[in-house]
Amino acid sequence: CLKLMGTDTALMQLNGIAQKTRHKNLRQKALEHLAATAQQRGLTTEELEDRIVPACGLDEKGKRIFDFGDRQFEFVFGEGMKPQVRDEKGKIRANLPKPGKKDDPDKANSAIAAWKTLKKQITQVSKIQAVRLEQAMITQRRWTVAEFELRIVNHPLMTHLAQSLIWTGYSDRNERILIRIAEDRTYSDIEDETLSLEKVKQVGIAHPISLEEAEKQQWSQLWLDYELFSPFPQCDRELFFPTPEEQETTVVTRFKDKTIPGIRLVSTFEKQGWIRGGVGDGGGCNEHSKAYSHANLIVCIEYTGGIAMWDVRHSSDIEITRCYFSPLETHNPGLMLTANYKKALRLKDVDAIVFSEVMRDLTLLTRERK
Repeated sequence: CLKLMGTDTALMQLNGIAQKTRHKNLRQKALEHLAATAQQRGLTTEELEDRIVPACGLDEKGKRIFDFGDRQFEFVFGEGMKPQVRDEKGKIRANLPKPGKKDDPDKANSAIAAWKTLKKQITQVSKIQAVRLEQAMITQRRWTVAEFELRIVNHPLMTHLAQSLIWTGYSDRNERILIRIAEDRTYSDIEDETLSLEKVKQVGIAHPISLEEAEKQQWSQLWLDYELFSPFPQCDRELFFPTPEEQETTVVTRFKDKTIPGIRLVSTFEKQGWIRGGVGDGGGCNEHSKAYSHANLIVCIEYTGGIAMWDVRHSSDIEITRCYFSPLETHNPGLMLTANYKKALRLKDVDAIVFSEVMRDLTLLTRERK
C-alpha cells in the first residue's frame, strides 16, 4: 500500500520499516519496493532516501519559532537529538512552559499544540536519519558538492544533524580536507577558520579510523565549545584492529568465551542490520550475517545453542564460536553460511572500517551489562 501511494511521506514510512523491522522477509520486501521506486525515478536507493526526508514544520533555514505573544521560543536540537526550545535569554528547555499571565492564551495554546506535533515528528524522523548517516559513514558514501548542499546542508532538518558531524571533502586528486558546517551554513576547518569548497568535488562523513588522535581531540574540543552533540558516536567511537596474532588467520575467536542470552542477539543485532541464517533440523538458527556491498564483503558469525525461530523468547544462551569475512560475490543465499567459511579472507585483508565496525557490534553485544 505504501509503495502504491508513492508519496514522499509514504516512502519515508516504507524506509522506516526497512530500517527498523526485525523481520527478514519484511525488511527485504520494503528494500525491494524502495529500490523499484528509485529505479523508476532514475535514482539509487540512497539518492531516493535523500529526497524523501520531511521538513517537519521547520522553515527553509531550519528554524521554528513558537509565539506566546509576550514571549517567543526557538526550536533547537539537544543532546541525544532531543527536540528542545530556547527562550529569548538563551535558556534551554525540554518543553514549552505553561502560559503565564502576560502571555496571549490563544497564541500560547496554539504554540503548545504545534510544539507537541513537531516534537513527535522530529523525534521519529531524526532517529531514522541518524541511522542512515551513520551507515553513510561506515560505507564511506560520497555526495557531489551540489547534492551535499541541496540535500544535507540546506535541508531544514538534515542541517541540524549535519552541523554535529565532521565531514571530509575530496578533491580531484582525492586529497582530503576536514569540514565543519557552521550554524549559518558556512564551512570551517579544524582551526575554526572559514573554509571554501571551491576545490572540493565530493563530500562524505569522516570515519574516525581516518583521523589522527590529535585531530579527534581538537574536534572534540570544538564540539564542547559550541555545545554540539553528535547524532551517533564519531570522534569518541571505539575502534578495533586485528591483533598481531589474528593478522594471518581467517577467523575471529576473541569472543569465544562470552555467553549471552540468544534473545539479546536478536534484539541487538537485528536492529543493526544483521540477518538470521538458515534453519536447522531442530527448527532453530545458529548463524547470522551482515553484508557490506560497498566493500564486497559478507561477515558471518556462528554460535552454539540457537535462536528459536518459532518464538525467540525460547532461545537458549549462545556462545559465538567463530566470525569470518568472505567475498560477497561468492555468497549463495540458498546455502547455509558455513559454505562461506572455505572462502574466508585473512583478517589483514579485510577492509579496516568493516573489521572495526563488526568488532564494535560484537563487543557491544557481548559486553557485560550493569
